[in-house]
Formats: sequence, C-alpha cells, structure tokens
Amino acid sequence: MERFEENVRRYTPIKLLTSVPGIGPIRANQIVAVMVTPHRFATKYNLFAYAGLTKHVRESDGKEYGKKRARGPRMLKEAFKAAALNAIRSNTAFRRKYESMRAAGKSDRSARGAVSKMLAATVRGVWKSGKKYDDKHMEVTRRRSRDCHSGT
Repeated sequence: MERFEENVRRYTPIKLLTSVPGIGPIRANQIVAVMVTPHRFATKYNLFAYAGLTKHVRESDGKEYGKKRARGPRMLKEAFKAAALNAIRSNTAFRRKYESMRAAGKSDRSARGAVSKMLAATVRGVWKSGKKYDDKHMEVTRRRSRDCHSGT
C-alpha cells in the first residue's frame, strides 16, 4: 500500500485520478499502468471498447447475429466497474446518474454499466486536461447531455 501512495505523490496522472470519486490509490495505479496515456484513445468510445465496457453487436438486414465483447485488459474493466460501485455510494454526479436511470426503469446492472462508462470518460477527461475532478462541472455536462437527448 505504501508503494501505491508513494506513486500518488510522485506521478501527476495518478494524483489526478485519485480526485475522481471511487478511485483510490490502487485503482489509479492500475488504470495508469494499463492505459499508459489517455491520448491512445481518440474518443471516449474507443476507451469503452478497449476496456470491455461495451458490447459489439453484428447486425445484417435488421437481424442480430451475435454479441461479441471487445478483448481488452480485464483489469481495466474490473477497475472501472469496482470504482463505479464506490462512486454511487457517495453524493456525486455518478450517484445522481445511477439514481435517475433506476427511476427511469433501468435495471441495476444497466445503471451500474452506464456509471462505469461515465467514470471511464471522466478519467480520460481528467487525465487529458490535467485538472482535478470537479463535481459541479460533471453536473453541468450531465444536464447538457440530458437536454440534448430529450430534444429540449
């Protein structure tokens, strides 16, 4: 544990990631070790696929022929899923996202999956920007996204 905490003090990316709810020193070290740099992923969707957070469905003529999972490092998927569980226990934008999805009738699994993706996108954004996590910024972004999708 000392080594992980030492890395938090020594390496800026790891220190930045520990500002994100649900991500402690161990997960921050794991994420940085696997991702190496956020610039590897042109979009958040590339990160979702790499981390195994999304399903790939083959479709032809309106018919699904099989679901295939992206084969990235399992540790990264597990880190985001576990961090999402921790993040929804705190009073943050992640919890509000989870609760709004549950209120809309989504399953627990689906809501946790969405929070995992939201967390992965946040990690990528925090790391790329070099700025610590800000819950107020997340809430504004979440509202803006919700308004765009609702057509208002």
